[in-house]
Amino acid sequence: MNERFKSWFEKEGLNLRSGIFLGFITSITIFTIILTIFLVIPFGNQSLLDYAIKTSFESISKNWESDLVVIGLGDLCSLNENDHDRIVCVYNFLWENSKLGYDTKFKQYSNLLIAEPKDFFNESVMCRDSAIMACAIYNQMGYDCELIVVPKHVYSEVSTGNERYKVDLAHSIFEEIDNDR
Repeated sequence: MNERFKSWFEKEGLNLRSGIFLGFITSITIFTIILTIFLVIPFGNQSLLDYAIKTSFESISKNWESDLVVIGLGDLCSLNENDHDRIVCVYNFLWENSKLGYDTKFKQYSNLLIAEPKDFFNESVMCRDSAIMACAIYNQMGYDCELIVVPKHVYSEVSTGNERYKVDLAHSIFEEIDNDR
């Protein structure tokens, strides 16, 4: 060990083991503080975990846009006369024809297994499955759809450019929201 450090340790009444131990504790403390700050950094109004979940779900929704079920529903609802009626059509169709519930095989594997479009009308699905499906259809139709992740719930918001709607199939909510967000 360098003589300068050795003399400092001796002057302070420390031995080599104490110095190494203090260095280790200091390093762990600094690492913990940095890690805590990194994990608590908000992404908008979301935590890092919520941001990761949202990004993952949006990727799934994007992949579903080319699914024949999604394309068919988008084409069917596109026959309506205006944007509002098209958006309502998707909501109504999904609400009337899907089995939303918490007693689902997808809940058992909630972090691993997400209902696919072909299963959507045959299986009981969760809120995140319905939100992903709704966004896939709205995006396929050319609207901007965003998945909103809140603790223990996921829903979608769709924008026509002039209006913005909250589409929450699990809670039976379809409403126009403030467009300033």
